[in-house]
Amino acid sequence: MIKKIVGGIARQIFREFGDNQTVYSEEVRQGFRQPCFVIKLVKSQCQKGIGGRNKFINSFLILYFPGENSKNEKMGDVSKRLFDCLEFIDAGRVIRGTDMKSEKAGAINLNGISSKYENGDGILHFYVNYNFHEILIGGEDYMERLEID
Repeated sequence: MIKKIVGGIARQIFREFGDNQTVYSEEVRQGFRQPCFVIKLVKSQCQKGIGGRNKFINSFLILYFPGENSKNEKMGDVSKRLFDCLEFIDAGRVIRGTDMKSEKAGAINLNGISSKYENGDGILHFYVNYNFHEILIGGEDYMERLEID
């Protein structure tokens, strides 16, 4: 499912920023071209529930490298567009992005009502969670028969 979520994120970025935009989902050792986006899974966890119900919490980091001539205005525009285009993705089913924020520690905060972005190092750091529930079918039958008198 993680691979489908990464694909859904990449498709939304392509739709918003154009097909000529470079999006990396794997580590790039050579040939790194800017401007570009990099998608990374930061953390994934599973919360077990009753009856095979599980909640999967997946935290992603999307890095935007604007190139040599980065401007605060451009970073703000890219941040706003990411908030809009990554609210919903198609990962085989529609999943809503939650806990969206973009920031970089040690930079100047530009606070909004429910979001903020920072660009102290010239790279935009955009965080989003894509959580979903699954019911795992199978396992043991705990009761074979029920008799009522």
